[in-house]
Amino acid sequence: MDWSSFLGGVIAAIVGAYGTYLLTEKIEKRKHLFESKQAINSLYIELKELRDECSQNINTIHNSYCRAKQYEAQIKNADVMLDITIPKPINITLLNSLIDKSYTLLTTEQRKGIRTIIYLSQQLEANTLELTRQLANEHTEIKPRNLLNCLSILYVIYHISSDMSECKNRYTKIDKTAEEIRESVLSALGKDMNWSSVVAFNPIVDQ
Repeated sequence: MDWSSFLGGVIAAIVGAYGTYLLTEKIEKRKHLFESKQAINSLYIELKELRDECSQNINTIHNSYCRAKQYEAQIKNADVMLDITIPKPINITLLNSLIDKSYTLLTTEQRKGIRTIIYLSQQLEANTLELTRQLANEHTEIKPRNLLNCLSILYVIYHISSDMSECKNRYTKIDKTAEEIRESVLSALGKDMNWSSVVAFNPIVDQ
Protein backbone atom coordinates (compact mmCIF):
# COMPACT_ATOMS: atom_id res chain seq x y z
CA MET A 1 0.00 0.00 0.00
CA ASP A 2 1.19 3.46 -0.85
CA TRP A 3 0.83 5.08 2.58
CA SER A 4 1.65 8.54 1.31
CA SER A 5 -1.19 8.34 -1.20
CA PHE A 6 -3.51 6.91 1.43
CA LEU A 7 -2.71 9.64 3.96
CA GLY A 8 -2.98 12.26 1.26
CA GLY A 9 -6.46 11.00 0.40
CA VAL A 10 -7.51 10.99 4.06
CA ILE A 11 -6.22 14.53 4.58
CA ALA A 12 -7.93 15.69 1.39
CA ALA A 13 -11.21 14.16 2.56
CA ILE A 14 -10.90 15.83 5.97
CA VAL A 15 -10.04 19.20 4.44
CA GLY A 16 -12.92 18.84 2.00
CA ALA A 17 -15.38 17.96 4.75
CA TYR A 18 -14.16 20.85 6.92
CA GLY A 19 -14.42 23.23 3.97
CA THR A 20 -17.99 22.07 3.34
CA TYR A 21 -18.77 22.61 7.04
CA LEU A 22 -17.37 26.15 6.98
CA LEU A 23 -19.27 26.96 3.79
CA THR A 24 -22.52 25.59 5.22
CA GLU A 25 -22.00 27.52 8.45
CA LYS A 26 -21.32 30.72 6.50
CA ILE A 27 -24.48 30.23 4.43
CA GLU A 28 -26.53 29.58 7.58
CA LYS A 29 -25.16 32.73 9.24
CA ARG A 30 -26.02 34.80 6.18
CA LYS A 31 -29.48 33.25 6.09
CA HIS A 32 -30.02 33.98 9.79
CA LEU A 33 -28.82 37.56 9.37
CA PHE A 34 -31.12 38.07 6.38
CA GLU A 35 -34.11 36.68 8.29
CA SER A 36 -33.25 38.80 11.33
CA LYS A 37 -33.10 41.96 9.22
CA GLN A 38 -36.44 41.11 7.64
CA ALA A 39 -37.91 40.47 11.09
CA ILE A 40 -36.65 43.75 12.54
CA ASN A 41 -38.12 45.71 9.60
CA SER A 42 -41.42 43.91 10.20
CA LEU A 43 -41.06 44.70 13.90
CA TYR A 44 -40.95 48.44 13.19
CA ILE A 45 -44.09 48.13 11.05
CA GLU A 46 -45.84 46.20 13.82
CA LEU A 47 -44.85 48.88 16.35
CA LYS A 48 -46.46 51.54 14.13
CA GLU A 49 -49.63 49.46 13.97
CA LEU A 50 -49.50 49.03 17.76
CA ARG A 51 -49.24 52.81 18.13
CA ASP A 52 -52.28 53.25 15.88
CA GLU A 53 -54.23 50.64 17.83
CA CYS A 54 -53.35 52.43 21.07
CA SER A 55 -54.54 55.69 19.52
CA GLN A 56 -57.95 54.18 18.73
CA ASN A 57 -58.23 52.63 22.20
CA ILE A 58 -57.26 55.89 23.89
CA ASN A 59 -60.00 57.66 21.94
CA THR A 60 -62.60 55.03 22.93
CA ILE A 61 -61.64 54.93 26.62
CA HIS A 62 -61.29 58.73 26.76
CA ASN A 63 -64.90 59.06 25.60
CA SER A 64 -66.02 56.42 28.10
CA TYR A 65 -64.09 58.22 30.85
CA CYS A 66 -65.85 61.51 30.08
CA ARG A 67 -69.23 59.77 30.22
CA ALA A 68 -68.41 58.07 33.53
CA LYS A 69 -67.05 61.29 35.01
CA GLN A 70 -70.16 63.23 34.00
CA TYR A 71 -72.33 60.57 35.64
CA GLU A 72 -70.17 60.43 38.78
CA ALA A 73 -70.33 64.23 39.13
CA GLN A 74 -74.13 64.07 38.55
CA ILE A 75 -73.82 66.31 35.50
CA LYS A 76 -75.68 63.70 33.45
CA ASN A 77 -78.05 60.90 34.43
CA ALA A 78 -77.43 57.18 33.99
CA ASP A 79 -78.41 57.33 30.32
CA VAL A 80 -74.98 58.78 29.52
CA MET A 81 -73.47 55.46 30.60
CA LEU A 82 -75.47 53.33 28.17
CA ASP A 83 -73.10 53.79 25.24
CA ILE A 84 -69.88 53.22 27.17
CA THR A 85 -67.61 50.84 25.28
CA ILE A 86 -64.42 49.04 26.31
CA PRO A 87 -62.00 48.07 23.52
CA LYS A 88 -60.49 44.61 23.28
CA PRO A 89 -57.03 44.15 24.82
CA ILE A 90 -54.22 44.91 22.38
CA ASN A 91 -52.80 41.84 20.67
CA ILE A 92 -49.00 41.48 20.81
CA THR A 93 -48.75 37.89 19.53
CA LEU A 94 -47.09 38.93 16.27
CA LEU A 95 -44.85 41.37 18.12
CA ASN A 96 -43.57 38.56 20.35
CA SER A 97 -42.83 36.38 17.30
CA LEU A 98 -40.88 39.16 15.58
CA ILE A 99 -38.88 39.90 18.74
CA ASP A 100 -37.66 36.29 18.87
CA LYS A 101 -36.43 36.49 15.28
CA SER A 102 -34.77 39.93 15.53
CA TYR A 103 -33.54 39.87 19.14
CA THR A 104 -29.82 39.76 18.29
CA LEU A 105 -30.10 42.92 16.18
CA LEU A 106 -31.92 44.95 18.83
CA THR A 107 -30.01 47.39 21.02
CA THR A 108 -30.12 47.14 24.80
CA GLU A 109 -32.50 50.12 24.96
CA GLN A 110 -34.78 48.57 22.34
CA ARG A 111 -34.95 45.31 24.27
CA LYS A 112 -35.83 47.22 27.45
CA GLY A 113 -38.51 49.12 25.57
CA ILE A 114 -40.00 45.90 24.19
CA ARG A 115 -40.02 44.29 27.64
CA THR A 116 -41.86 47.33 28.98
CA ILE A 117 -44.48 47.08 26.22
CA ILE A 118 -45.03 43.37 26.95
CA TYR A 119 -45.35 43.95 30.71
CA LEU A 120 -47.74 46.88 30.31
CA SER A 121 -49.81 44.96 27.74
CA GLN A 122 -50.35 42.23 30.31
CA GLN A 123 -51.42 44.81 32.91
CA LEU A 124 -53.72 46.45 30.39
CA GLU A 125 -55.33 43.13 29.48
CA ALA A 126 -56.14 42.42 33.14
CA ASN A 127 -57.65 45.89 33.62
CA THR A 128 -59.60 45.69 30.35
CA LEU A 129 -61.09 42.30 31.18
CA GLU A 130 -62.20 43.58 34.59
CA LEU A 131 -63.88 46.61 32.99
CA THR A 132 -65.57 44.34 30.44
CA ARG A 133 -66.90 42.20 33.30
CA GLN A 134 -68.27 45.28 35.05
CA LEU A 135 -69.83 46.51 31.82
CA ALA A 136 -71.58 43.21 31.24
CA ASN A 137 -72.98 43.32 34.77
CA GLU A 138 -74.06 46.96 35.02
CA HIS A 139 -72.95 50.04 33.06
CA THR A 140 -73.06 52.28 36.12
CA GLU A 141 -70.45 50.10 37.86
CA ILE A 142 -67.76 51.52 35.58
CA LYS A 143 -65.66 53.94 37.61
CA PRO A 144 -63.67 56.83 36.08
CA ARG A 145 -60.55 55.89 38.06
CA ASN A 146 -60.50 52.41 36.49
CA LEU A 147 -60.77 53.90 33.00
CA LEU A 148 -58.02 56.34 33.93
CA ASN A 149 -55.75 53.43 34.90
CA CYS A 150 -56.19 51.95 31.41
CA LEU A 151 -55.49 55.31 29.82
CA SER A 152 -52.29 55.74 31.84
CA ILE A 153 -50.99 52.38 30.57
CA LEU A 154 -52.02 53.13 26.98
CA TYR A 155 -50.20 56.47 27.05
CA VAL A 156 -46.90 54.75 27.84
CA ILE A 157 -47.37 51.95 25.28
CA TYR A 158 -48.30 54.54 22.64
CA HIS A 159 -45.25 56.66 23.49
CA ILE A 160 -42.76 53.78 23.43
CA SER A 161 -44.12 52.13 20.27
CA SER A 162 -44.19 55.49 18.50
CA ASP A 163 -40.60 56.36 19.50
CA MET A 164 -39.28 52.90 18.67
CA SER A 165 -40.90 52.78 15.23
CA GLU A 166 -39.59 56.23 14.33
CA CYS A 167 -36.13 56.19 15.93
CA LYS A 168 -35.41 52.49 15.30
CA ASN A 169 -31.86 51.64 16.48
CA ARG A 170 -31.45 55.22 17.75
CA TYR A 171 -34.20 54.68 20.30
CA THR A 172 -33.35 55.62 23.88
CA LYS A 173 -35.31 55.07 27.07
CA ILE A 174 -38.08 57.47 28.02
CA ASP A 175 -36.76 60.34 30.11
CA LYS A 176 -40.16 61.78 31.03
CA THR A 177 -42.49 61.65 34.00
CA ALA A 178 -45.87 59.96 33.73
CA GLU A 179 -47.47 63.40 33.59
CA GLU A 180 -45.19 64.52 30.75
CA ILE A 181 -45.93 61.34 28.79
CA ARG A 182 -49.67 61.87 29.25
CA GLU A 183 -49.55 65.48 28.08
CA SER A 184 -47.33 64.55 25.13
CA VAL A 185 -49.70 61.82 23.95
CA LEU A 186 -52.86 63.85 24.52
CA SER A 187 -51.34 66.72 22.55
CA ALA A 188 -50.41 64.38 19.69
CA LEU A 189 -53.96 63.00 19.59
CA GLY A 190 -55.74 66.33 20.07
CA LYS A 191 -57.28 65.25 23.38
CA ASP A 192 -57.75 67.10 26.65
CA MET A 193 -58.36 65.74 30.15
CA ASN A 194 -59.06 69.09 31.83
CA TRP A 195 -62.23 69.23 33.90
CA SER A 196 -63.77 71.85 31.62
CA SER A 197 -63.28 69.53 28.63
CA VAL A 198 -64.82 66.60 30.49
CA VAL A 199 -67.85 68.70 31.44
CA ALA A 200 -68.20 69.98 27.87
CA PHE A 201 -67.89 66.49 26.36
CA ASN A 202 -70.73 65.84 23.92
CA PRO A 203 -71.12 62.17 22.88
CA ILE A 204 -72.65 63.16 19.56
CA VAL A 205 -69.98 65.70 18.61
CA ASP A 206 -66.88 64.17 20.22
CA GLN A 207 -67.17 60.53 19.15
